[in-house]
Amino acid sequence: MMELLFKNPIGGVKVKKLLGLVIIFVVSTVLVLTSCNIKVDFGGEESSANEKRLLVATDAQFPPFESLGGDGMITGFDADILNAIAKEAGIEADLKHVGWEPMFKEVEQDKADAAIAAISITPERQSKYDFTNPYFISKQLLLLPVESNASSMEDLKGQKIGTLVNSTGSKTVKKEFGENYSKLKEFDDIPTAVKELAAGRLSAVVADSGVVKYYVKTLEKSEIKKEEKISSSNGEQTFIVKVGSTKIKALEDPFFTPESYGIVVKKGNAELLKKLNDGLQKIRANGTYDKIYKKYFGEE
Repeated sequence: MMELLFKNPIGGVKVKKLLGLVIIFVVSTVLVLTSCNIKVDFGGEESSANEKRLLVATDAQFPPFESLGGDGMITGFDADILNAIAKEAGIEADLKHVGWEPMFKEVEQDKADAAIAAISITPERQSKYDFTNPYFISKQLLLLPVESNASSMEDLKGQKIGTLVNSTGSKTVKKEFGENYSKLKEFDDIPTAVKELAAGRLSAVVADSGVVKYYVKTLEKSEIKKEEKISSSNGEQTFIVKVGSTKIKALEDPFFTPESYGIVVKKGNAELLKKLNDGLQKIRANGTYDKIYKKYFGEE
C-alpha cells in the first residue's frame, strides 16, 4: 500500500491512497490519449482537417523554381506546383529552405517528408530515393560571356566551368572532360556561380535551362535583343540568345540530353508517393498545371 501525507490549513490529516486510485489515473490517461485519433501515417503535425501537414525541404536559391524573399516566404514555380498538388491531394505542405545537399539528408533522416528543387530524376538518385512522376522537362544549357566564341561544350576544354555541387550540370562536365577535371568549380548555389561568371572568373556555367533562361532575361533587367544560329563542329544547329546590355548569353549544346524533374520522398514511402502522384495527375487534368507553367515560362 502507498501512503501519502497532506497538510491543510486546519491541520494535518492522514489520507490513505489505495492502489485503486493509481489504476483509475492510468485508465483515465489511456482514455484521453486514445480519444485524440492522432494520425501517424507520415509523422509530423496535424492540420485542422486531421490530415498531415507535410514538411518539404528545398533549396530556395534556384529561380524561377524557388526563391527566398526578404519576408522569409518561398515563391516560384516549384512552390506553386507543390501547393496545387497538396490541395488536390487533400493535404497541406510547408516549404523549408535548407540548401541543395542538406535537403536530401533531411529526407533520409526523416526531418522532412519530401524535397523539391528542380531535382532531376537520375538512376543514381533513384537508387536512394523514390520520385514522383515527372512534373517538368529540362535540359542543361551553357551560360557564357557575350563575347565568348564557344559553340559547344567541347570548345570549353581547359577553361573554368561553374556548376551546382553534385548536380547533373557537374555530371555533364565530368562526362565531357573526365571525373577529375581540375577546372570544374562546384558551388553551393547557382547565384554565386553566376556572379563569378559575370565577374570574369569563370568561362561558363552549366545549369538547367529554366534557371539559365531566368538569369539571361533578368540580369540587369535587360530584354532579349536578338537570336542567331551557329553551327557546331558536327554541323548541328545551336541557338545563342544575346541579351541587351548584360554580360551573359545562353548556349544550347545539341548533345545534352533532356532531364525530368520529380519530387523526392524517402525510399519505400509508397503512401505519400501515391498522394503526390494523384495530386499531380489532377492538376494536369484540370488545367492548373498549365496556368502555373504559363505564369513562369510563358507559352510553350
